Amino acid sequence: MTKKLIVDISHHQPNSKINWEQAAKEVALFVIRTQYGTSTIDREYKKHVASCKQYGIPFGHYIYTLFKDKNDAIREAKDFLSRCDKDAKFLVVDVEVQTTKTKAEMAPATQVFIDYLKANDSRPVGLYTGHHFYKPYGMDKVKADFLWIPRYGKNDGTPSKKPDYACDLWQYTEKGRVNWYGGYLDLNQLNGSRSLEWFIGVESMPPAPTEKLMWGKTEFKKGQIGRVTILKPINLWIDNEEGKLEMVRILKPDDQFRVYGYRDKYGGQYDVGGGHWVTKMDGYIKYETPSKALLAQAAEVYS
Repeated sequence: MTKKLIVDISHHQPNSKINWEQAAKEVALFVIRTQYGTSTIDREYKKHVASCKQYGIPFGHYIYTLFKDKNDAIREAKDFLSRCDKDAKFLVVDVEVQTTKTKAEMAPATQVFIDYLKANDSRPVGLYTGHHFYKPYGMDKVKADFLWIPRYGKNDGTPSKKPDYACDLWQYTEKGRVNWYGGYLDLNQLNGSRSLEWFIGVESMPPAPTEKLMWGKTEFKKGQIGRVTILKPINLWIDNEEGKLEMVRILKPDDQFRVYGYRDKYGGQYDVGGGHWVTKMDGYIKYETPSKALLAQAAEVYS
């Protein structure tokens, strides 16, 4: 059976009532709540995390936010980050009701929350927000790595009415039924260009050419014009079928990649193989070229 279920859970789905062995055969991804605001810790989240790890099920984390202003959003973000398990694939900020004094403050405070997470963690950060909430509260102006919107339609456990807005994840019911849990579940499906592999962090670059010549500690290969070393977490991009950039994953410091070309688009980008690109950003990457002697030697070897 192909795993395709994407399920978000909280303490409303007690860990002991889930048949995890069966769930592992069907669930591609769990999104586990860590807390409700700052003071209410989800009493099941650590058990859910332990079970996901035991049965090899990828998972991410989300927080139901209750921040009152920008400063409170930062405090809540810090608290959320401190509770997120290191093996969570991504983080989600769940914004569903007005918690700030004015309606106009919601989007800026949400952005501050997301920006804090992105500045202090290398994982993708998503925004979950209500279909009715999205435009009236300015959530369409908030920038995140992905968007997750609920819209239930018939709400009978099957997908029916898609969101009116472009999003990456669609929560299509809150009354999902499965054979490994006795109650209702929130069920979701992919709704944009993001693949399941993008969410669970297993997409990888295609292998580079096999011919090689040693260049210090890095293999210098045919066609290579240099290498980049990652200094700070930075996005790895690929051109999708529509010719637009799509983020694949976040590269970590000290990773090194061979460079095969350069283009001026988007402020300058290095081709690191397989149609993948790293943006030229001062302080985030270090670019080096092999010596002229090594290039001449390589040309001779590969002629």
